[in-house]
Amino acid sequence: TELEMIALPPKYSQKIHLSLFILLFNFYYLVIVLFFLNYFLLPDFLFESDIFAMSFHSIFLLICNTVGYIALRKQFTSVGSKLQLKNLAFSSAIAFSVTLLLSIIVFFINTYFMNLGWLDKMVESLNDKQILAIAFSYIIAFFVVLCLIGWLVVRKVVKIFFSK
Repeated sequence: TELEMIALPPKYSQKIHLSLFILLFNFYYLVIVLFFLNYFLLPDFLFESDIFAMSFHSIFLLICNTVGYIALRKQFTSVGSKLQLKNLAFSSAIAFSVTLLLSIIVFFINTYFMNLGWLDKMVESLNDKQILAIAFSYIIAFFVVLCLIGWLVVRKVVKIFFSK
């Protein structure tokens, strides 16, 4: 195709492939997460205002893009002077799908353990500040686990498609 024939300056080929991979990953996130999860699966009380929802997704994407850039900045080692659009689209779709699937699995495992009842017993003996500290720590730990999953998946997928 014509897009596959676009000649890239060798100096910028890795950066262009990295940028396009991240843009495609963002596109999948915007299409699937914002339009599907946000409107059908997430409870309404989490995003009562559009400003909060937009801020949440913007901050989440900013953090994910930063993690993605750091994870992938030196991984596109076998790209040449030709734009590998098919590989970019396919690899970013695979990386997004696997990351989303693993995140959903972690979420359901997390929900299962939260519903065992041990948390209710523990919360009864704590004051509000302790509960808030535990909840904040828990959210941070959950987010770190999701970032590590994403980090590992995108690095592995990009290595398969674009590394020597």
